[in-house]
Amino acid sequence: MPSKARITPWFGAWPPKIRGAKMIFIKKTFWEKHRTRIFLILLFFLGVSWSVNFADKTSFPYPLLEHISMAIAVSSLIAFIIELSLHREFAKNVFEAAIGYLLPEELRDELKWIYGFERVCENHTQTVHIEHIQESDLLKIKYNITRNVKNITDKTINLPLDLGTNEWMHEGHPSKIISYHYQKENGTPSSNLADKIEYGEADVHIKLKKIKKLYLKSGEMVTINIEFEETMNQSGWGFFWSLTPTLKSTVHLYAPDDIEARAEFDSRNNELLVKGGPHTWQLNSVLLPLQNIRIVWYPKKAQQKWATSIKRLA
Repeated sequence: MPSKARITPWFGAWPPKIRGAKMIFIKKTFWEKHRTRIFLILLFFLGVSWSVNFADKTSFPYPLLEHISMAIAVSSLIAFIIELSLHREFAKNVFEAAIGYLLPEELRDELKWIYGFERVCENHTQTVHIEHIQESDLLKIKYNITRNVKNITDKTINLPLDLGTNEWMHEGHPSKIISYHYQKENGTPSSNLADKIEYGEADVHIKLKKIKKLYLKSGEMVTINIEFEETMNQSGWGFFWSLTPTLKSTVHLYAPDDIEARAEFDSRNNELLVKGGPHTWQLNSVLLPLQNIRIVWYPKKAQQKWATSIKRLA
């Protein structure tokens, strides 16, 4: 029976093709991105300076030029404010209209959902230790996860803090949420949020209790550290997923010598997966929300026995 761990606060990539046509994203220079705003700022200061120069002169046409200069300054300031406030919304509407025209109707809502992401996890590091439990045929799967989550909008957002994992009802060996901490840039670490957890009944899980909201300013990043463990059978798999796009994922996996274990990723671009030695997997590609990182394990003896039986059948 598979294990499933989830983190609700937090994976965005665009599909590589739309109806056979490759999507090409052109990286703009600073000037190309902000030239309209720069022009409006210069026009504002130019209008102010003209207005000041013409203010002390009373003969025609200086009073008229003063009023025109003031009008230029005010209109450029208003245009700058409108540009700031409406630019993102306008770009979003244009993108939705263009992509909506290309895609089947069934996919448009999903694309809007992806386009609406307010945060990304820039780096996910996951260390997993698989250990034998003495005097039993069970394994303890220990997870230690660090995530760097960033607000990618131009506004303050609320970042939900949530963690849940399943209870597999191995008597005397329950699942545990050990710790959950967060720390903003240049801030102090939070207290251990795992001190307050609640237990499900119908769906057999444990999770953090609802806690105080965490607000992130535009461009602000928070580091989240999680530690939990589950008790599993000798053969099985567990997975971790999130509701935040993850740009880069690294898994360090350690298992006993008699257990074969590996990490797998749901990414559409697994050719960017790098095997960094016997214990490390690194994916330099995006994981979308609900695309998971799986840890698969089984006894080496069982694998060898299975391989021998397959050869006989062949």
